[in-house]
Amino acid sequence: MSGLTRLRFKSQIRAIPAIKVIVQPWRGRHHVYGIFLLPKSYQPKKLIFLQDLTVGHYCPQAVIRQTDLEGILIPPRYSPVKIYMKTRIALLLMSLGFNRHLQQPHHWRLTIES
Repeated sequence: MSGLTRLRFKSQIRAIPAIKVIVQPWRGRHHVYGIFLLPKSYQPKKLIFLQDLTVGHYCPQAVIRQTDLEGILIPPRYSPVKIYMKTRIALLLMSLGFNRHLQQPHHWRLTIES
C-alpha cells in the first residue's frame, strides 16, 4: 500500500493547481518550480506531492518557500509558495519527451492533506 493510498483513507485530499510554472533547468538549480496559492491557515508539515498528470506523482520531499508575486492579485486568505523540482529530474523528464507537459501549469497539481 503506497503512502498516498494510506493518506486518502485517513484524511481529506485537496489538489491545488499551479498558477505559474517556470521550467529553465539549463540555468542551474532552482529554475524549475511551480507557484501555488496555499491557504494561509495551512502549515505545510505533512506529506506533499507535486503531481504531473502524465508522469505521475513526484517530489515527496519538495522544497517549499514563501514568495512574493508582483502584478498578480492574491486573494486575502492565501499566500503564494514556490515548490521546486530537482533540476536533474526535470532534465530527465524533458529527455523523455515531457517538455511541453512540464511547461503547462494545468499539468502541475499540489496534493495536500487537509
